[in-house]
Amino acid sequence: MTKTTYISPTINFKKSNTVVILFNGHYSIINDKKIEYKFEGKISLEWFPQIHIKIVGKNSVQNQECSFIDLKNKFKIMVNGSVIGIANLKSCSDPIGDFEGVLHEFHLGENTAVDRIRFTLINFTKLIGNERYSHRGFYGLRTVLKFDNYQIILNPILNKYPNRRDSLEDEGGYFSNISGSISKIDNSKVSLKESQNIFECFSYYLSFINGSWCAPIYYRGMQGNRIAFNNISEVQKIAPYKNHIGTWAKMSKFDPNIVHLSNELWNSFNSIWVKDDYFVKLAIHWYIESISHYSSSLDHIITNSIITAQTGMELFYNWLYENQIINKSENAESRIRSIIQKIGINENSIFKSEGLINFISTTKELESKNLIGAMVYIRNGLIHPKNSKRKNIKTLDKNIIVETSRIWSWIIELTLLFIFEYNGKYCNRLEGGKVCDVPWK
Repeated sequence: MTKTTYISPTINFKKSNTVVILFNGHYSIINDKKIEYKFEGKISLEWFPQIHIKIVGKNSVQNQECSFIDLKNKFKIMVNGSVIGIANLKSCSDPIGDFEGVLHEFHLGENTAVDRIRFTLINFTKLIGNERYSHRGFYGLRTVLKFDNYQIILNPILNKYPNRRDSLEDEGGYFSNISGSISKIDNSKVSLKESQNIFECFSYYLSFINGSWCAPIYYRGMQGNRIAFNNISEVQKIAPYKNHIGTWAKMSKFDPNIVHLSNELWNSFNSIWVKDDYFVKLAIHWYIESISHYSSSLDHIITNSIITAQTGMELFYNWLYENQIINKSENAESRIRSIIQKIGINENSIFKSEGLINFISTTKELESKNLIGAMVYIRNGLIHPKNSKRKNIKTLDKNIIVETSRIWSWIIELTLLFIFEYNGKYCNRLEGGKVCDVPWK
């Protein structure tokens, strides 16, 4: 393994939900009549009630009238003659001019291509690397991902604050734990604009690994060791921390046999994205909705897991059929069965509790006396327009609903791994996170 250099984070939390100061000083506001007004204040990245860029300011010029402020308008924010963002003002004290608002994006510095762009990941799972790095006598492993002419490097943020993660466990919210960079393999310059599609694809890839929404944030353009710009573009979805979401990559407590961010999986994921990014976005959406609902203890949310999982499976069936991987099927049960047969799952070998077995064998309305038929029947009963159909599910043992949800999550997980041509090991949620080979291998 090659000895390489540690990538410093663009955000480093002392504790969870730390407010990040982006700018502190004098700036100008330009109204729609191109009149400039001078203020002094702060611009910060904040996390609640959702992630946003907050701007606050005070009138910095004596007797400066600020009656121009109309909360319905948008205003340009300027520093040293350059626009760093567009803001909506939420409140102001006219005519004194103290105000608070929200920036839609933030860009401080040059608009130029750079050697590399650094970033930070929030709430990402523990990283298992494939390349050695060093930093001030410390050696660790980091991950290197390559696609086309782009290279993404990730390393864990070295922990200056030993107890900082405790606040995340106690309070939830947001926490920086991975730093990274993107550059070009041929050493040519990379611009923020051209890398946006890669960053968007990478966000969905990270979310697939993580089991919850995750994305790079706070980009820093570097020319050699010099900072060329700091940028927060439109923030991709980042979910607050949850400690109970298990995924195909996480439940084993990070078994080294599972390559969480393999270059092969990244390349396959990216190849499908290039052909049909909308499919990938929908696929990851339904996957995350399914397993995040499954992880909840609330009855109505668990049932949402079943509904979203089958919706996702309908999408996967259509993609597999359109790509001539499976044959046409006429109804939901046969479509799902054709998928699991294709990916090597033996329906009869899936473990079922005595309660679920009894439900399958004794339910008169259940025409197909098998697992997939029962799963589709339960899902349809949850959304059926006839009250009599819904009543059959309403009286069903909660444990059967939970078990059905778990099986749905397992199937949707394996189907996505098959579509993304993953041939490694995964954590089997039906066996308590046991590390297994994928069934099609």
